Amino acid sequence: MKPALRVLTTPLCLLTLLACPEQVVVRDIPAVCGDGAVDADEICDDGNNEQLDACTGVCQPARCGDGLTRTDLVLGDEGYEACDDGNSVDSDGCLNSCQLAACGDGVIRTDLPEGHLSFEACDDGNPADDDACRNDCTLARCGDGIVRRDIAEGDPGFEACDDGNDADDDACRNRCEAARCGDGVIGPGEGCDDGNDDPTDDCNGCEPTSCGDGTIQSGEQCDDGNDTDQDRCLNNCANARCGDGIVWAGEEACDDGN
Repeated sequence: MKPALRVLTTPLCLLTLLACPEQVVVRDIPAVCGDGAVDADEICDDGNNEQLDACTGVCQPARCGDGLTRTDLVLGDEGYEACDDGNSVDSDGCLNSCQLAACGDGVIRTDLPEGHLSFEACDDGNPADDDACRNDCTLARCGDGIVRRDIAEGDPGFEACDDGNDADDDACRNRCEAARCGDGVIGPGEGCDDGNDDPTDDCNGCEPTSCGDGTIQSGEQCDDGNDTDQDRCLNNCANARCGDGIVWAGEEACDDGN
């Protein structure tokens, strides 16, 4: 409280310099916040009743966290506040720095339900879009169309590719692995893919097996991979023999098939 102002209320005392008689009434006028004078219990007093400037309506300096959003400053000014919710929670809509929460600020909001437009599953505060946390504050996943670069091949979560679609028979598998011959899925340029390395079954090297491919398959006696019909292996993948109607060059003088 500022020192009381003692007012002489007797007209005679106001009009003369004579000493006031004993019956003169002296009245104390209490100090008030907003009168422009800083009193003992005031840190500031700017003489107005404005709550949202540098000196609040209770004659205390404005500060981030007091629950009053300053309106006397513009963005870029020291002390500027975009919000002030008066709490110490840093994971809601207003950060403890009195700035509005935003994806990319490095603080995960926890006050919103999943599905809300501003919901954050993560927030790593960096501009990289190919790590565990996307730039829209969603968790990276296989199928989101972004190839992760923060994981080494062989580690869980590694992506060799990510084409962002549900097709499993294109160049990038649904597990974010590059398609390859032998993965069990018929991909681009493959006539078959049985998922094994057995060269003696119906699919070899991701091509359907056939007589003449050079690999002896089930039902073939031989397969020399050529189209010569006068050698040891006939073009029907049967062994040449006397009586088959084909003259085996260098081995038979004739063969009439009977």
